[in-house]
Amino acid sequence: MAWDIQAELESLLRSKAELERRAASAGFRGLDELLSMQQRIQAALQGIDLEEIDRALAELERLLAGARQLDRTVRDLAKAKENVAGAEEI
Repeated sequence: MAWDIQAELESLLRSKAELERRAASAGFRGLDELLSMQQRIQAALQGIDLEEIDRALAELERLLAGARQLDRTVRDLAKAKENVAGAEEI
C-alpha cells in the first residue's frame, strides 16, 4: 500500500486551518498567540504552590464563617429591636 503524502498533507492543513479558526473565534490572532498564552499561563502556574492555595482557601472559609455569624447576629439584633418596639406600643 503506497503512502499518500499529498492526502496526509491536505488533512494536516485542514486540521491546522480548523485550529486557527477556533483560536480566532476565541479572540486569538492565530495559533502562535494561543500557544504563547498557554506557555505564559503554564509558567505562572508553576510559581504557585498548592499549599499556598490551600491556606488561602482555609482563610477564605474562616472569613465566610465569620461573615455568616455576623449576619446571624445582625438579624437577631433586628428581631430583638422589633420585639422591644412592639413591647413599647403595648
